[in-house]
Amino acid sequence: MKKHLLTATLLLSVCFFAFSQPGINNKMSKIENEMGYIIKKYNPTIAKTDTSLTYTFADTAAHSKELYFVFDQDKKCKLRSWTYTVRAYYQKTFNVIRLNKGSDWKQIEPNKYISKYSEHMLLVADDKKLSIIVTRVNFTEDEFKQLITAK
Repeated sequence: MKKHLLTATLLLSVCFFAFSQPGINNKMSKIENEMGYIIKKYNPTIAKTDTSLTYTFADTAAHSKELYFVFDQDKKCKLRSWTYTVRAYYQKTFNVIRLNKGSDWKQIEPNKYISKYSEHMLLVADDKKLSIIVTRVNFTEDEFKQLITAK
């Protein structure tokens, strides 16, 4: 039991560190390199197209995850999602991302946040599906200010 708890805690720490950075605007090749440890450790199912990458794997018999990336025509990440089967993993990852001081997330609706203007990102969490999405958004500075003040 203690061995499983230690393994889960270690995995959680590694995953939170790696998954806390949205990766938006990173090139596909960089994300593939960053996911190398997932491939070595979990032997995930990988689906790749010209515009997307999906990693599906289980870290325990009761818990699996899916990491999904969508890329623009320049192979830069424009959307990243995390989907979990265990609420605690989902909630912890959401909190780590949301509390990332570098992005300075501002809540605009329940479970919906925008980053500081210079990053142009939207964070959306779905409590029912246990999924988190970070996507690149385009808005003017005036639109950004309206979103912040509308809350």
